[in-house]
Amino acid sequence: MYIPNFYKNENTNEIRHFIAANSFGILVSQTDTKLWATHIPLMLDKNQAGKDVLHGHISKGNPQWKNFAHNTQVLAIFWRT
Repeated sequence: MYIPNFYKNENTNEIRHFIAANSFGILVSQTDTKLWATHIPLMLDKNQAGKDVLHGHISKGNPQWKNFAHNTQVLAIFWRT
């Protein structure tokens, strides 16, 4: 995704704070050859290797979760409330 430099923020502390304050996001991925978007709460955390990762929960009835193992590219959209 193209992000103009004016809007680009690579300050991890600011990003972490923004996500914590605006944690209800939209997770977009390709599911069954179609774009699929789900509104879910997301939080930014660190994995055991110290890498930043997003955590969330998708209902078992939502087919989007089934494709994460095969399609690792997703888009998370957050907006200021």
